[in-house]
Amino acid sequence: MKHTYRSPLTVMGGLGSSIALLLLSPVAHAACTASSDGLTTTCTGTIQPSSSTDAGKAVSVYDAAAASPYSATNFNPNPPTVTVNNNGNFQFINPTTTNLFDKGIIGANYPNTENPAANNWVLNNSGTINLSTNSIANRLQSVISDGQVNQFTFNNTGTISASQTFFSGVNSSLLRNTVSSGVNTATYNGATLNPISAVYTDDNTNTLVLTNTGTISAQGNFAAAIYGRAGDQTIVNSGFIGNTNWAASDALYAGHWAIGNFGGAEFQTVTGSNPDTPIYSVYSSGGQNYINVTADSQTTLTNSGVIKGDILMLDGNPLTMAAALASGGPLPVANSGTNSGPRDSIINNSGTINGNLYLGSGSHQITNTGTLNGNISVDQSPSLGSFAVGISGTQAGTWLSAGTSVTSTNTNQACPAIGSNTGDASCAQSTNVLAYFVGSRIFNLGNSGTLTGNVNIANTTTASQITIGTGITNSASAAGSTLNAPSTATAIQGTLTISGSAGTGNIAFQPLIQSNVIVKDNTWFEIANRLGGNILNASNISQLASGADTAMLSWTPALNTNGNLVLGASVRDAYTLSGITSGAANSLNALMGYSGSNNGLLTLGNQVQALTSDASALAAGEQLRPEINNATKQTIFNVSNNLMRILDNHLSEGHMAGFMGADYNPVNHGSEAYRTLGITPGFWLEGVTFHQNQGTRQGVDGYQGYSNGFAVGFDTHLGEDDEWLLGAMFSTSHASIGASGANAGNSTSIGTNQGFIYSSWKPGIAYLTGMVGVGGNQVSGNRTVLTQGLNSSSNAMQYSARVDSGIPFQTDYATLIPVAYFAYTRVNQGTYTESGGSAALQVNSTFMNSARSGLGGKAVVPLYEGTVLGSEGVIEGAIEFSALWSHEFANTNTYTTASFAAAGDALTFTVPGIGPGRDSGLLGVGTRLNFAETEEIKPSVLLNYFAEIKDQFSSQTGMIQGRIDF
Repeated sequence: MKHTYRSPLTVMGGLGSSIALLLLSPVAHAACTASSDGLTTTCTGTIQPSSSTDAGKAVSVYDAAAASPYSATNFNPNPPTVTVNNNGNFQFINPTTTNLFDKGIIGANYPNTENPAANNWVLNNSGTINLSTNSIANRLQSVISDGQVNQFTFNNTGTISASQTFFSGVNSSLLRNTVSSGVNTATYNGATLNPISAVYTDDNTNTLVLTNTGTISAQGNFAAAIYGRAGDQTIVNSGFIGNTNWAASDALYAGHWAIGNFGGAEFQTVTGSNPDTPIYSVYSSGGQNYINVTADSQTTLTNSGVIKGDILMLDGNPLTMAAALASGGPLPVANSGTNSGPRDSIINNSGTINGNLYLGSGSHQITNTGTLNGNISVDQSPSLGSFAVGISGTQAGTWLSAGTSVTSTNTNQACPAIGSNTGDASCAQSTNVLAYFVGSRIFNLGNSGTLTGNVNIANTTTASQITIGTGITNSASAAGSTLNAPSTATAIQGTLTISGSAGTGNIAFQPLIQSNVIVKDNTWFEIANRLGGNILNASNISQLASGADTAMLSWTPALNTNGNLVLGASVRDAYTLSGITSGAANSLNALMGYSGSNNGLLTLGNQVQALTSDASALAAGEQLRPEINNATKQTIFNVSNNLMRILDNHLSEGHMAGFMGADYNPVNHGSEAYRTLGITPGFWLEGVTFHQNQGTRQGVDGYQGYSNGFAVGFDTHLGEDDEWLLGAMFSTSHASIGASGANAGNSTSIGTNQGFIYSSWKPGIAYLTGMVGVGGNQVSGNRTVLTQGLNSSSNAMQYSARVDSGIPFQTDYATLIPVAYFAYTRVNQGTYTESGGSAALQVNSTFMNSARSGLGGKAVVPLYEGTVLGSEGVIEGAIEFSALWSHEFANTNTYTTASFAAAGDALTFTVPGIGPGRDSGLLGVGTRLNFAETEEIKPSVLLNYFAEIKDQFSSQTGMIQGRIDF
């Protein structure tokens, strides 16, 4: 409610003309000193009243210029923040209201004429503020934030206390509700009952931000550590908050309260009514009056310390509620509209709460990961308030005017004469009526800690508005609401009672699993081990429409044979995911079955179980497994195979002139057009580039790869007719592979060094070539699993051999050569372990064999000869075409054994590989250009292009070779 302006206690300090000031009486100055601008006051020493009339010890915060609030020289509508720093020792024992400021030791109360959005104050307490009273005649408090305050920030590292010594014990039979005009007032033995508190906030304080690392306590009955109805309250406690007299046997009417919050909501008003004295928009339905709530207030409590005493988040005054419960009076209890309204709450407890929770019709989210020793009582039935409504005039759409003494807030003019009709709601006469209201009526309880009390839910609405259970929450915003790994601990160790308004209670659940937990298949979790109320069978238990089930995890509620409310977990077999590969399914199932303690693996499994769609789970499985398309080994094989193919071309050309006679058409020098490489030794150097593209095969995503390198060789002809050619080659190359599909972004790089010894033989009309080689590879991998980036490094060896044979036939325009070949390659890749995250694998050593044959033909066509390049130069050359069919005989489907590195051999799985197609077509075209020779050297250049095509695979290779024969 609004508070009237009171005069300054004594003097103004600091800048007396225009700013919000902290005012102290001269006596208080001895222990409390104000800064020169009056905005900061620091208190030290012991401070206490010297008599019942001593008004000089309380500290008051307000605007000293408010007596003339519209004066340009004496009012600042945006005053700075006022700060009180207390390191002193306030002791007020049985004070009178004269001793106090607004019934408090330290308080703020700005005039109603001010805009509350401008008034902020801060209290930093490292000392002691203690109030003790033996009276119930007045509401008293140690610290108060009252009228027109925007934000009260309270940082406590010291001690704040309030003690009520009036009672030696509460006789509940003396508690009564005294009703006046339909509004209840709590009385004790006929006297009006008032609470005391260590910290009190009025609803004219918009926001409370309280951080406590010290002690905020109350003692006695109807005494609260924190009490009131400030709009939005944020309380962070790592110290102690509570009523030290609370006992587990206490009922609400014992009045041993830690936190008592209520009201503070906004209700629908008539358009144009005075905001300070509003006319409310009450409507009738079914013979009852109702009013809509337009805005709830909310308390957010985060506790990592200790709270002792009851926590109240009610629609109305706790005193009248307590009196009604104690005397057995009718409920709901009517309160004035300004003292009522739904109070929402978010309570996150990781510490200890010893006390009961009483919750009204607002929205309540409780997340307990610590210890909560007490009952939780939720009553979300409609509450009753008294609201001012306009008195209708004699004409439709009008009200009776309150008279000319009232000024319209809409026109700033006097209202019509009393009793006249007026259409101005701010001029209307009013009367109070009782009307029902409710909040959003949502209750969410998430517990992974210890909850020893009973949970009682009365008069709930639909099941979708209630969630309760082990680790259950209605929204993911409650980050601390967790479901522990398989456990026999119950969410609620007491009795769960649901009393539905329709006659049968309903529960809806939505588990939120602790971030480092993998839920196991066929695991059951107890929500409550005793049930009461109207839960008749499991059909009354359902899952929220938003769903807790995921792609890999589903839940089933049940009442077991012992009558316990339980949830059963079903973990999906990954093989039931449509389109999944065996490797992905094996990796997923291995992870889902992990029962170790590695936090990283548990978190990884939790992430997978949280995936909501089959597509995302399928992608996760494909990411978890190691490579199964054999991209690394196939690339090593293809690089080696390309070199052997080029060597074969090189060798077969070395004998070509021997198959071409001197009378070869179309020119007499046909034999020179594609001549022998020479009798003397020769060196050659070539550059090779290679591209491959493997598409999806058997449901496995493919890859793309590139390789660039060079080779250098030396060879010479041997024998009387140059029928033998013998040489050696060394090559180096670098390949890169990029994955596609679910593993897009993964990459592998391969550095390869190879050496070959090669030879050819021309026994008459045919030729035979052969080569053997060995190579070493450095393999570096990068892959992403969910959000983890993993790296690996390994070594691989390859061993290669190839034999080719051809029989050239001359025609008038070309040489035709039927050819056949057989090639063998083995690739051994060593064991390696990835790094970079919990999804890292240890992959055992693997190998792959390839045994390929080929049949086809070549055609060599002379290009031209005798072109003069200077006085003696000539260029001679020929072009070659080739086409072969190749078949793979070996099994290239490599099986890989892997394990999650963090678990070692305890989490091993096998991954079947997918090999490429067995049959392929090989096409090639090339040309050799022989340049003018001298007596010392014979230069030449060879250009080749090869392509390979098979099922979902294609590759292209380009090569340029320069040779010098001596």
